[in-house]
Amino acid sequence: APFPDELLEFGAPVCRFVLPNAPVREISAHPGYPLRAWYDIRSDRIDENEDQIGITESARRVAKLIDEIAAQGVPYERIVLGGFSQGAAISLHAGLRLRRPLGGIVALSGYLPLATRLYGEATDAGRRTPIFMAHGLFDDVVSPLVAERGASLLSEVNRSFLWRTYDVDHGLAREELADLAAFLRNVAG
Repeated sequence: APFPDELLEFGAPVCRFVLPNAPVREISAHPGYPLRAWYDIRSDRIDENEDQIGITESARRVAKLIDEIAAQGVPYERIVLGGFSQGAAISLHAGLRLRRPLGGIVALSGYLPLATRLYGEATDAGRRTPIFMAHGLFDDVVSPLVAERGASLLSEVNRSFLWRTYDVDHGLAREELADLAAFLRNVAG
């Protein structure tokens, strides 16, 4: 079943999913294989030599999309921003810098990009937005150690941060979907 249907199986609230695609681009770490990516990856260590411009531009694109959804009458506090892998990274980067608190941020199998800038750039709204961050203990794409370092920083700046790990690789566990559904029920009020 598609991702939203699986969440409904676990009792997630009925909601509208907006799932934007990243643009197709060349990735420096793997030249010759254009793929969908929110920003360039320049090294096999994703937290080294980060593409600050690409991350910032993609976060602005996501923030603009959130403003467009809010302009359609959806209150910011009813919007949950989330993603998987790079989408998780962009969701964290964008969501923590918004001027208005969202209903929540979901980061699955991702990490906190440009982590050293978090303290100076996280807004009060971002610090108040509930965050669910989950990661596979056997992830060979986004190192669990890199994800855990970001989670540690997030737990210091965010008042409603939830960190979970699962016995999976770079994917989703059924238990993770159940925990995500519970998080969505909680933030949906």
